[in-house]
Amino acid sequence: MPVEHPHQAREKSELLNGVEQSGFLLFAMPPRCCGDNASAGSPTSMSERDIMNTILKKAALAAVLVTASLSANAAQTNITLTAEIDNTLTLLKADGSALPDAAKLTYNPTRGLNGERWNVRIFSNDTASDVEVRLQAPVELVPTTGLGTNVPMTVALGGRSLSTTPIVFAAGDLYDGAIPDASVAMNLDVNQTTLEKLAAGYYEGMASIVLNVKP
Repeated sequence: MPVEHPHQAREKSELLNGVEQSGFLLFAMPPRCCGDNASAGSPTSMSERDIMNTILKKAALAAVLVTASLSANAAQTNITLTAEIDNTLTLLKADGSALPDAAKLTYNPTRGLNGERWNVRIFSNDTASDVEVRLQAPVELVPTTGLGTNVPMTVALGGRSLSTTPIVFAAGDLYDGAIPDASVAMNLDVNQTTLEKLAAGYYEGMASIVLNVKP
């Protein structure tokens, strides 16, 4: 029986060990040292085929294990994106900044409350439509301390007094195109309806202005 050369056995061992220890595979046929061992029916040729079969089987197993590992560690995230676009209206200061959340009215002891005024614009993404403006509820200051009575207040936009009944601001009058998507500048005024002296105390109220695109 032909005897394998030491370097052949060592190369076979390295190939077998490399399949188990490496993340990738290098294939090579062990060299034949002489013509006597080159016969197709020789034991050495059969041994080489056995080695290659073993390598290929291990390679296939390694590929399966790598695929399984990737599948086990994979993660998929699905995010559904939606957007609902309405005709948007908002009342802001003329420079685009927000109106204050609160305003402290000063008191003149000879005549009553001093009013507040802001220069404002209506901003809209539908400048072709008229705008309805109203109050959510009548505005009045209610005493929380002291012996005073409720103080009715008047709110006006663009010189037009507002109430709980909508009034219409025509699109042609509001939007002159000078500032895209913005109306002309208007005054928003809040004043004591009837100027008169008030009893000492702390008064508080809410002015809620509602804007709608006219249907």
